[in-house]
Amino acid sequence: MNRLKMILNQIVSVMRKSKGNKNSFILFFDIILCALLYGASPNNYYYYGFVHLNHKQRKTYVTNRLSCKIIKKFNDQSYIDNFERKEIFNQKFSKYIARAFLFLGNYTDKDFDEFYESVKDDKQVIYKPSSTAQGQGIEVLHFDNKQQLSEKIKNLHSDAVLEQWIKQNEQIKEIYDKSVNCIRIISLFNDNKTYILAANITFGKNGSEIANASLDNVVCIPDINTGIIKSDARDLSGREHKAHPDTGFVFKGYKIPYWDDIISMVQQASRVVPNVGYIG
Repeated sequence: MNRLKMILNQIVSVMRKSKGNKNSFILFFDIILCALLYGASPNNYYYYGFVHLNHKQRKTYVTNRLSCKIIKKFNDQSYIDNFERKEIFNQKFSKYIARAFLFLGNYTDKDFDEFYESVKDDKQVIYKPSSTAQGQGIEVLHFDNKQQLSEKIKNLHSDAVLEQWIKQNEQIKEIYDKSVNCIRIISLFNDNKTYILAANITFGKNGSEIANASLDNVVCIPDINTGIIKSDARDLSGREHKAHPDTGFVFKGYKIPYWDDIISMVQQASRVVPNVGYIG
């Protein structure tokens, strides 16, 4: 009953945000039809822009139902902690992370001293709860000295990691410099080959220090072959942005730096835990 209520609330929310595109009666049944035919959740319907697509186009999207089928087929759940526990992920993929980190659930004074030596010049670190997603609980911790950082982490939940602040590419920084603007790539590793399925890039806005789509920041879609942004940005509320709302930077047509290197790294990293093939 609660699940049905949640789904109905999502449908009503999508209908409000899609108001003006179709008659409300038709829109309601179109959302239901897409759930039955394509396994699209109401949020899939909205964020994929199904209201504007025909049957042939809708069939090309990885909806919730298809995603669950792919996960069941390609992801061995006994290996999933390699991705869902950040301290395990950081250890497993340390070659690709290439930055210092500290697991607060189990560290020595020596571990903290070594971590501090790596981060002291940055004057800030990222605090991430170990098993949350969508940016939940992430904080930027600012400090002036070792004692101050030590005191700050004493007041935080220990099931978390501290990570060295990422120095962002200068070109990307020009678009928005308050957060680390994140690229997400969805890949599938199968039969010793990596397939790049989709990608997006999220930019912070309004002074936010965390760039995450779930936090109502802005998201663009790059072409997976070229790294050239092919869409305007959209935020969680459905508002479209041709340019960054803070800096005025026009998104469409911008080529993300080092795109070929990014794809190459994903292809290499996808082989580290081959038992989990569908990642991103």
